[in-house]
Amino acid sequence: MESKVMGVVRCLLVISALLYSVEGQLTGRLVITVEAVSNSAINVYYFIDPQVQGINDVTYTVYYGTDVADPATFDPSTPGAMEMAGPTTPETPATITGIDPATTVTVVVVASSVSAGNNLTSSSQSDITFGGGVSVPTMVGVQRLDGNKAIRVTWMAPTADKIVSYDIQYRTVGQEHVITLSSTDLNDLSIVIDSLSDVTNYEVRVRANIEAPPGDPNTLAITSGPWSAWVESEVNDCTSVCPIRGGAVTLHNGVFLTLFTSLLSIVALCF
Repeated sequence: MESKVMGVVRCLLVISALLYSVEGQLTGRLVITVEAVSNSAINVYYFIDPQVQGINDVTYTVYYGTDVADPATFDPSTPGAMEMAGPTTPETPATITGIDPATTVTVVVVASSVSAGNNLTSSSQSDITFGGGVSVPTMVGVQRLDGNKAIRVTWMAPTADKIVSYDIQYRTVGQEHVITLSSTDLNDLSIVIDSLSDVTNYEVRVRANIEAPPGDPNTLAITSGPWSAWVESEVNDCTSVCPIRGGAVTLHNGVFLTLFTSLLSIVALCF
């Protein structure tokens, strides 16, 4: 009887060690993107690359400064740095508001975990708020089509005179490489982008090109308005590995399957 009790105790210790081993330190890079969304606001997007597995208490703090002397060395200890708590879901940006028009904002994000016992700090990124008197396309929407292999982008016209065309950019979510398309159909404020991957999430943004008063009466001057914020279109359904979303961490099915199988094997040995 005593040996069986000791076997159960050893089993529980092994299970505890296995569960603890899933929670390690925060590793990888904290990647951030900073984008102006109006003449007084900046959105900050961030994610940990590669995604952290097994750490469920990650929180984010956003530090920012305006018109800092040296953006490359800006960090949380820089005099005058302001801070705000950021959303714990990577899909949701932290929005910094109340900034003067045409102001450069420099941002650093820190990811923290009590269970992991360490932090990750991003490199600094900057963007400039729009100047006064500009307008952005609104109600930008994205719909997946053709079994997720195409997207339809729609938008509402901004408040501006003499719009001549629109630029549409799309990219894989969080990536730097973008593809730019143009539309001159001012009556159909939409565009379909096809030949996409059916298991990849994309994001899009739109801007208007406006006829500006020319300096030379014989020359047509075109000026581009500000970009809208990035809008994401997720895959409609899971056709391969489906991430389990919730909180700051994404855990894939394979992690749970491996952990569950290991636990069953240990329990079988104990009994």
